[in-house]
Amino acid sequence: MFDINSYDYYLPESMIAQEPAEPRDSSKLLVLDRFSGTIRHRVFHEIMSLLREKDLLVINDTRVARARLRGVKIGGGASIEVFLLRPL
Repeated sequence: MFDINSYDYYLPESMIAQEPAEPRDSSKLLVLDRFSGTIRHRVFHEIMSLLREKDLLVINDTRVARARLRGVKIGGGASIEVFLLRPL
């Protein structure tokens, strides 16, 4: 069994992407060689060169909750943006 507490960790807000990578396949990719334990930093467009026959690729297609509110300040016309970090 997995202990759900193993997945509880601190992640600073500054490390949370606010916009998707452009181009999309330039996003970061963390690669673990399970035989050597080596961790490498790559980019997603290299993924096909990393896969071997019979490898299994699991894709997480969940979406981020829409928590960004954009508007214009009354009177001044300045653009404002609010990012909700928890439900109101």
